[in-house]
Amino acid sequence: CPSTLAQLGALAAFAVDIGPQVAAYRAKRDTMHRGLEEAGYEVVKPGGSFFLFPKVSWGDDVSFCERALREKLILVPGRTFSQRGTHFRLVYASDETLERALEVLRRIVTPQRSAAAGPEPSGRSGPPSGSPRGSRSGASAARRRRR
Repeated sequence: CPSTLAQLGALAAFAVDIGPQVAAYRAKRDTMHRGLEEAGYEVVKPGGSFFLFPKVSWGDDVSFCERALREKLILVPGRTFSQRGTHFRLVYASDETLERALEVLRRIVTPQRSAAAGPEPSGRSGPPSGSPRGSRSGASAARRRRR
């Protein structure tokens, strides 16, 4: 049985109006969803969360997220949450970075746009050719095999 203090805290939480926070998250969700669809991404609008799970528009989830990272946009590869490497997770909890995130995602929606944004540190442009995973260190390959 929970302590009296925990019960009183839970009871007090029911008196808090979270309507304004829900409306703010709904507006952020709608802005990001609309912006991603307009940019050409395939994405389902979630009913209640603070992240979107769009389909990558080229390559695999890791190569796509690595390209975004070079633009200083942090995305999470979808394989972190499933067995497939076809999507990425985009959190829209922070107001400060939403417009910039959409700008970057519009720029890298296609491999051609991604390549036009500048070369990779290795001298290649866009997603890696050949294997969807590209070239990685032996340590990275060992971590993937353990998963």
